[in-house]
Amino acid sequence: MTKSIFHIKTKEDYLEAVRQLRELTGDNLPHYCWEMYESETCLYVEPNRILYGSYSIAWREYGKTPQLFKVGMKIVKAPSDSEEYFIAIGQDNEAALQKLEELEAKVAELKAELAKPTEPLYKVVLPNPNAIEGANVFSLRKFTNDEGTTKVVLAKVKLGIFNANYNKANLLTEEEIKKDFEWAWQFAERVK
Repeated sequence: MTKSIFHIKTKEDYLEAVRQLRELTGDNLPHYCWEMYESETCLYVEPNRILYGSYSIAWREYGKTPQLFKVGMKIVKAPSDSEEYFIAIGQDNEAALQKLEELEAKVAELKAELAKPTEPLYKVVLPNPNAIEGANVFSLRKFTNDEGTTKVVLAKVKLGIFNANYNKANLLTEEEIKKDFEWAWQFAERVK
């Protein structure tokens, strides 16, 4: 099934590889760009884009020799974190195909994880109508001590630089808020 990603002999092979890569990554790859290099085309994926390439593109962007690049390179950016998975250039075909199958399984697992319904997250900032810009406000946030125990605490933060939406320590579930701070639930604002 995935062999055509590495061994593209015809335009039909290329279109099948495009279809497989679209399914795998959810990204777009144009139908119109394909060329041959010694009857093989290399397809590869970078963190934010899918690229199709020949030896000339490989040499320009990666400095690889044609013998090594003929096997092809595929990089899949995992959807839920910044870790990159890749098939190394120069692997033999069977090893590369085996690695690709492992990556496809990993990406499918990560996509399934992302598709799961998530519990709503809230931020809690105690209102202070008289606060001036740059003043401190009080907010609930997660704090992990030296023993690794995580608790929700009331913390003082600077209003001008505070943004609960982008700080995971400030994103709490309803249960986390109500456990020790039932009274603060009235100030909870749903973020996600």
